Amino acid sequence: MVKHLFNIVVLTFIVFLSRGQAFSAGQTETSATQAGGRQIYVPNELIVKTIPDMSASEFASINKANGATVIEESSILGLYRLKITKPVENAVLYQSNPAVEFAKPNYIFAEMDENYITLYDLESTILRFVPLLRQRYTQPQFKEDLLNSLLKDKLYSRAAREENLQSIPEVQKEIDAAVERTLAKVYEKRIPAGSISEKEMLSYYEKNIDQFKIPEQIRGRNILVKNKAEAEELLKLLKDGADFGKLAIERSIDPTGKQGGIFGWIGKGRMPPAIEKAAFALEEGKVSEAIAMPTGYFLIKVEEKKASRQLPFSEVKDKVKNQLKSEKQKNVVEKKMKELKEKYHAKLHLEFLSEVPVSVGEKSDPTKDMDSVKMLQEVIKKALERPH
Repeated sequence: MVKHLFNIVVLTFIVFLSRGQAFSAGQTETSATQAGGRQIYVPNELIVKTIPDMSASEFASINKANGATVIEESSILGLYRLKITKPVENAVLYQSNPAVEFAKPNYIFAEMDENYITLYDLESTILRFVPLLRQRYTQPQFKEDLLNSLLKDKLYSRAAREENLQSIPEVQKEIDAAVERTLAKVYEKRIPAGSISEKEMLSYYEKNIDQFKIPEQIRGRNILVKNKAEAEELLKLLKDGADFGKLAIERSIDPTGKQGGIFGWIGKGRMPPAIEKAAFALEEGKVSEAIAMPTGYFLIKVEEKKASRQLPFSEVKDKVKNQLKSEKQKNVVEKKMKELKEKYHAKLHLEFLSEVPVSVGEKSDPTKDMDSVKMLQEVIKKALERPH
């Protein structure tokens, strides 16, 4: 618990540090409103998200035409906070460009004295997540949860600064480490990988054609029971016409049992070998014999099968491009690392790695934590008690 509280404050400093400039730059004497005060935004600011392939020169050209200058660029390339001389309604001029994903006023979602939490803050935070996790933020509740999380960070970090917690050596060490990681991440993303031509993509596809083949797939249901006798009993019921899905709900101990034992489309190489061999040998509508596994005995029913097929280049063009881009990026990063090692005279002493102790399974002892952690607990308690 003590370490958890300490981590909260440390992360607060890290988040505040990474966004500090955005907040301070967002301070203005007044904020503008639209629609009777329902929409509030930072005056003369525009948030623009471009697609990854938009060149810097093209973006600079659009800014020049609209009298805009870049105030801040997110560590996630392609997200910009702009200062504009024209009305924010001119966002439509950016939005009309096919290389622009969106262009919006820098809406204010929370105010704290002279500071704001804005669209830029929320969007730059969301973009740090992998695409799969970003999906949740299409839902209003998750957006609200994120806003409340950023607000908590802001309030806690302000309270911590008032207590001068940034001067604690251990906290400063964590802040310095976070700054170093962030700078390294941003630097690496700015190493140009170069463009990828249609000819390169087609050549890559032809050389790696087996990567773009969908294997044979099956879709069906499963039942898992503890012993063979029970599996044999269920097999007899199924042969007598019992419904597989109903039996799965009633008898299966597998997590899919509640959904009638349904498993979606699955290809070869994704199942345990014994189950895969039996399942892919089945015809549609047929049920396997009992399959022994460490967790019990499985019954598999195949409801539908798809033969393997080769995906044409037109269907996988984007995937090929991403893979090529990833490979090129890896190569240029390795080249840059070599250059930097030479420039800064880096040397490795791997012979000393054996001297690094590794403790396995050791339980942490809260009594060994530094005294300042207790102070951090008190600060958090005070911050929570303060009226916001």
